Amino acid sequence: MDIRDNIKRHDQLAFEMKLEFPAPGDRKKAQDYKVEMYLFVPQSLDINKQNYSKYDFYRALKTNIRLTTPEYLLRKILDGASSPYQSLVRSIERLMEKQEKEQLASYEIESKRFCSIFGVSLRRLVQQIAGTRQKADKVLLVDEFIEQSKQVRSKFKMLRSNVNLLNHKPAFKLYEGADEYQSLLLEKNIYILIERLKKTDDFDQQIEQLISLALDETRYRKKMGYPSIVGAKRANQDVLHRNSMLKKFIESNLFLNTDTRREAVLVEQMMFAIAAGIAMIFATGVAFLSRMMYGSLSLPFFIALVVSYMFKDRIKELLRLYLDKKHKKFFADFKTSIFSPQKNKMGELKESFYFVKKKNLPEDIIRARKKMQKTDLDIEIKTEKVMLFQNQIKLYKNQGNTEGFEGLTQILRYNIWDLTFKMDDPEKEVYYVKKSGLKRINVERVYHLNLVMRYWMDGKTMIKTYRVIASKQGIKRIEKF
Repeated sequence: MDIRDNIKRHDQLAFEMKLEFPAPGDRKKAQDYKVEMYLFVPQSLDINKQNYSKYDFYRALKTNIRLTTPEYLLRKILDGASSPYQSLVRSIERLMEKQEKEQLASYEIESKRFCSIFGVSLRRLVQQIAGTRQKADKVLLVDEFIEQSKQVRSKFKMLRSNVNLLNHKPAFKLYEGADEYQSLLLEKNIYILIERLKKTDDFDQQIEQLISLALDETRYRKKMGYPSIVGAKRANQDVLHRNSMLKKFIESNLFLNTDTRREAVLVEQMMFAIAAGIAMIFATGVAFLSRMMYGSLSLPFFIALVVSYMFKDRIKELLRLYLDKKHKKFFADFKTSIFSPQKNKMGELKESFYFVKKKNLPEDIIRARKKMQKTDLDIEIKTEKVMLFQNQIKLYKNQGNTEGFEGLTQILRYNIWDLTFKMDDPEKEVYYVKKSGLKRINVERVYHLNLVMRYWMDGKTMIKTYRVIASKQGIKRIEKF
């Protein structure tokens, strides 16, 4: 398996990169991955290493690390003894036999796992439908989406009475949270699918069926007394907040414990100490020499001491800058240790950020950037500034004994707010001529942030390219090449 990525607009000012790293194979104890993100920034935005530091970049970057959700076809969630549904049923049966902490924890894990798998299965099927060209194939897949979604929801609703018979308030509360979350998840994917189908013709019947399914879920939540009902006369901001809390609660079993620290701090301090020592050798040498030449109580000796101190200070700073530059070639900015819920180490992550000169860019990165060029003018590329963010991940074999461990997912959200400071107004007046005379229209003023991603795994390299189109108001869209 290769590294899988998905890049999308997260909100007005941020885009999200989801990177999935598969678990090491059966014969491997560990697997190394490397990801490089080259961001080509237009010169007009005036972003460079003097005014955009590492601190600025990491302040704009948010990183989450979690387990990769196992993938199932929607129709396979219920089938087989090892299916997510049967695993959930067995956890409820164990809780019926013995209502202790261990059984409750197992039931909670299986409930959350079932919801996560259901969400991934829905999303994958919606993506498959969107990428299908033939109408007959698309209709078949939409029918599959509707039928299988109904079956999954029906089966899960049937578990309500079993959980209720436990007479265990935390267990029943967990069930209701999972039930409400699934309903909202299905409704969300229905709306996404409807928007995709509206872009093409002759899907009125399928859209009508999808709307009916969404209405059924809304009525069901209302009947169950779940508060997540959107309406024209309701406090919908509370609904949005509840949806967010439900999502965090259900996905909490996927997120891992991390410990992030600056890498090689001791080495850095030793290098700075060496710089200070060299500077001190210079100053002490000048002091000894001047004392031998002029004596200890003379004006020349005093001047020599002052000058030696001045040069000592500058020598120390110059050596610190030089050694710090060399240090960064061998060590990352931050090192993150990744731990399983059982506190076992599952892997390591190293992160680095710096600006790259054009002459130091790898040839394959230059070729990839040139393929993205929209004009035949070389100045478009020559004047850009290049930011490089490096990710190095070492993933160990299932040290945490995490059931269904398929790998890690890293979610990166990068906020471009700092990059919008010097953008022009979002609209510009443009004139054109018609027979009736001179016309004027307002046109969006956008900027292109070109993104080249390079992945390493098992000695193989893969490059993908994207373009983030943004204005002073934020991100408009993301194009994939």
